[in-house]
Order: sequence, then structure tokens, then C-alpha cells
Amino acid sequence: MLLTDQLEEKVKIHSHNTMRYAVQLAKDAGLDEKEIYQVQVAANLHDIGKLAIPEEILMKPGKLTEEERKIIMGHTAYGDEMLKDIFSVEIRRMVRYHHENEDGSGYHHLLGDQIIYGAKIIHICDVYDALASDRPYRRAWPDEEVLQYIREQSGHMFDPELTNIFLKMKMKDE
Repeated sequence: MLLTDQLEEKVKIHSHNTMRYAVQLAKDAGLDEKEIYQVQVAANLHDIGKLAIPEEILMKPGKLTEEERKIIMGHTAYGDEMLKDIFSVEIRRMVRYHHENEDGSGYHHLLGDQIIYGAKIIHICDVYDALASDRPYRRAWPDEEVLQYIREQSGHMFDPELTNIFLKMKMKDE
């Protein structure tokens, strides 16, 4: 599927931002150079599976139906499949599991330690950038509201230790 120029630009910006935050978070969390590189690659490609999703769903201005939501959720598996002959299993697992929540309520229902650490890093950075950016269905949230949401989701969506490191990282940015 080919993306329109407008959607392609939005995807590029989101992937770049997610990657930039994820690399810094990986460094601040003490990952080694190889792990940081894997996070960098996976974060840059985390939404590649959206190429398999119809653009009218990706750009829909209103609320998604349950069927459309299931289609969107497939992007993580599509991404893993697209990368299977190119990248390591670690990078592919980060792409596949970047929507897993700490409490098991994510796309694949993995719980806490079952989630690859790099995917946890990408998840928090992905959510941060998504909420801080305009979407077809809503305006960007103010930064203080995004950070408050991330703080509130510690232990539910996000790894508590990574949440603290991320919030400290964002405080340094100000």
C-alpha cells in the first residue's frame, strides 16, 4: 500500500521522534551499545506494519469501530512479518510487542517481565509522542498533561522504573 505524502510525512516524524526519545531512554536506563542500537532500529521501524493497514482507517477523523481497532492492532504482527528476513529476532520482538502493557492488557496480553525491555522503552516513547502530536481524531495534548498521564499509567501501561527514568529525562529537556 502506498501512503499519501501527508500521511507519509506524519509517519516519518512520529517514527523519528519515537526513536530519538527511545535512544535517550535506553541510554539513561543503562543499556549497552548493542541494546541501544537494537532499540534505535526497532523504534524507527515500530509502525512499519501500518503499511498493511488501509489509509482510510489510519486517517479516520472519528472513533474507530471495534473491527477497525482490530485491524489497527494487526500492525505489530505485520511489522514483525515484514522484518523477518532482515532484522534480528530481538528487533522484531520489539516491533511486535511495543503495545504491551505492564499489567497484561496490551495487544498480546503479555505481562511485566514477559515483555522484552526494548519494547517497554519504545512503548512509553511511542505513547508520549502520539499524545503530544495532532492526530486526525484529536488535537495534541499539552506536554504537562501527557507527562501526568504517563505518571498515572506507571505500573498499568508502563514499567514503573522506566516511567521514572523517562520523566527525569523529560525534566532535563525543559
